[in-house]
Amino acid sequence: MTATDGRVHYQTTTTGNGAADHDFATCRGKIPLFATICFLAWPASLTWVIITTVHKSHTPELPDFSLVSVSTTVRHILESKHHVTMDMNVSFRVHNPNKASMAFQGMKALAFQGGDPDVLPGGLSINGATTDDFEQLGARRSTKWFTLHNTTAAIDAWVDSEGESGKSSGKSLGLRFELRGDALYKGKSNWSKQKIPITVACDEVDVLFSSNINNVTSNATRAVAFEPMECHVYGLWGEVRNKIDYATAAGLSVLGVDSLACLMLIVFALIILPVRIEQ
Repeated sequence: MTATDGRVHYQTTTTGNGAADHDFATCRGKIPLFATICFLAWPASLTWVIITTVHKSHTPELPDFSLVSVSTTVRHILESKHHVTMDMNVSFRVHNPNKASMAFQGMKALAFQGGDPDVLPGGLSINGATTDDFEQLGARRSTKWFTLHNTTAAIDAWVDSEGESGKSSGKSLGLRFELRGDALYKGKSNWSKQKIPITVACDEVDVLFSSNINNVTSNATRAVAFEPMECHVYGLWGEVRNKIDYATAAGLSVLGVDSLACLMLIVFALIILPVRIEQ
């Protein structure tokens, strides 16, 4: 306030909060835009999660296979070339986790010896069994046997032992087993690929065989049972379900972020904004 010519004059000053007030007004003006984006994104992300969940529920799960036991019956041992020819019976525990039954068609068992799984995943195929068809009921477990006849494998070393029947010879061979065939899901589903090829790949196990050292042609039988060793199962259903899991996780992340943003917007609009206006 200044006094000149006997009159009182008032001078307006800036308080310094003008910039903050301008930013607040700008933010308040954008609330409708933020609200529109928030409340459009939330139902969109929720719909995405629902769609992926429904899609997964209509995609069958891959079956589970576990290697249970291997028995060998020696047919011939060629010591000069360090080879043994034998029949092998390999058993797998099969689990169908789906509600409906699943048929397995043309399932073929193979044995592999040698090879680096990281460089040559298949290794050297030493035998393939005759194909077999079977069916597994939903949510059930059963044991399935496969026979590999006249399997010839290389002998790495001998292990001698003394038993009640005299001196005997034994060896553990490192072998890997695979099953290959088709899986057919018989449930009610809109999934177009109800029949797919699958591969069951098991880790290497020690397969034992034994024979009388003085009788190189022998029918000596030896069986080895393991704790069920879970095998790797590959097929289109597993790939699709993995992609759906990633898509669902992404949708849930967006839904969570959007829900938090909507909550912050509501707090700002209903609590902070009225208080600031009153000030």
